[in-house]
Amino acid sequence: DQINANHHPALQLLALDALLCNDAHLGFNDQEQQWQIIGDPTEGALIVLAGKLNFDQTQLNQYFPRLGEFPFSSERKRMSVIVEIPDQIDHLLPALSKFFRRGGFPQTPYLLLSKGSPELLLEQCQAVQNDEDCQPLDSDQRQRILDENNAMAGRGLRVLGLAYRPLREIPPADRQSESEQDLIWLGLVG
Repeated sequence: DQINANHHPALQLLALDALLCNDAHLGFNDQEQQWQIIGDPTEGALIVLAGKLNFDQTQLNQYFPRLGEFPFSSERKRMSVIVEIPDQIDHLLPALSKFFRRGGFPQTPYLLLSKGSPELLLEQCQAVQNDEDCQPLDSDQRQRILDENNAMAGRGLRVLGLAYRPLREIPPADRQSESEQDLIWLGLVG
């Protein structure tokens, strides 16, 4: 079954996270006359996921400028970026625009977007996002997420967790660990 992402703003937010919390990009190889991933293959796969939902990386990087980055480290096993929510969100991503307004985003002009080890990222989450709103993340939901992560990994997939947090201000780089707490879980990508 095909899913219309316009009816699932949480899926769009997951794809936006996958696309913007990413250092790879697609480039056209003139010699081979084909598109290729420039950068990490796993990050390239996330760009392809977002592309399948008609998200254009070049356009969205312009509209959601990256204002900060906490690079991947082997200790944290995650990467986070801070982006600004654009004024043009109504025209750019109408489904997300309604979603942001419903969730109180006009008062929070920035987003922290994270991706990384599902187990470690999940430890930083206090809520889970669905298409309607955020719900507190309870122990049963945490276990279901971990079970699904294990099932996906058991099928040989490289699995990443994605999460976000609305921000009222850009935190200083020395407050990185504080910024990556109280996240809202978006989902798993394999």
